[in-house]
Amino acid sequence: MNTHRGTPRGTVPAPVRRWLYGIAAAAAPLATVYGLVTDQQAVLWLNLAGAVLFTMAVGNTPARRAEQVPGEHE
Repeated sequence: MNTHRGTPRGTVPAPVRRWLYGIAAAAAPLATVYGLVTDQQAVLWLNLAGAVLFTMAVGNTPARRAEQVPGEHE
């Protein structure tokens, strides 16, 4: 049984995900200004980036609490 003690392999730490959000948020308007994508496409790309990064965050969240609350039974 995996209790997620420690950082699992292949996960992206929160500071890196935050940095990637910033890059995506800055790249979308630039790509629009330079005519690489339309404004509707930029919104879709930002939504995709957000969905992927959110999925990584959910994958890093442990399924169980590390400590049991007093009075709780497993």
